[in-house]
Amino acid sequence: RRTLQRLSSGFDDIDLPSAVKYLMASDPNLQVLGAAYIQHKCYSDAAAKKQARSLQAVPRLVKLFNHANQEVQRHATGAMRNLIYDNADNKLALVEENGIFELLRTLREQDDELRKNVTGILWNLSSSDHLKDRLARDTLEQLTDLVLSPLSGAGGPPLIQQNASEAEIFYNATGFLRNLSSASQATRQKMRECHGLVDALVTYTNHALDVGKCEDKSVENAVCVLRNLSYRLYDEMPPSALQRLEGRGRRDTAGAPPGEVVGCF
Repeated sequence: RRTLQRLSSGFDDIDLPSAVKYLMASDPNLQVLGAAYIQHKCYSDAAAKKQARSLQAVPRLVKLFNHANQEVQRHATGAMRNLIYDNADNKLALVEENGIFELLRTLREQDDELRKNVTGILWNLSSSDHLKDRLARDTLEQLTDLVLSPLSGAGGPPLIQQNASEAEIFYNATGFLRNLSSASQATRQKMRECHGLVDALVTYTNHALDVGKCEDKSVENAVCVLRNLSYRLYDEMPPSALQRLEGRGRRDTAGAPPGEVVGCF
């Protein structure tokens, strides 16, 4: 916000077509100005979002996600976050421009502002039902490795060590998962099978409860994800597991070999 306020003094002589042209400039300062104007203009203006798409702002912003200048990256992802909010056409345009791949590349940057923008964009994208399966296919492993596991405390100290920015990044990521977990059977299965995903959510929830953070927003998201992943679990289990469940009762399996007995989920 402070950066936008500083830049806004240069907004008097600029309009949306000029801002989109600035995105292609060789001067990073002009690229920052163009992206910042788009971010400012598209905060809550539906008409501006539509106009920006028609001016080809989406592909040009995507190309700046992994720019050599980190300030350009921050404003490009910030502009995209506003551009796609509550706009299904812009979300689809981002995905069609290979935006998911570029976002995951950006997520590897060790910059909290960038990671907040990227996880915020992913969360916005996941509200579109027709994108959920694709997002699950393309993002789960990397999101788990880069965000969920390290910020949940999984495999680390017994207490969650998150600064304010990391807490927001984790909250965005769990909001993203919460949306995905309400999608199709195939998406829920991908989430269950993603190595470390469920472990990270359970670990975070346990650590939060240990320190009395039961009202934490990320705890709410994590528990909702776990609830959704257990929804219709019995119907979605593989036939082999169902046969074991429907076979002998527990009292008849005392001598069964290890791995043959299926207990409660």
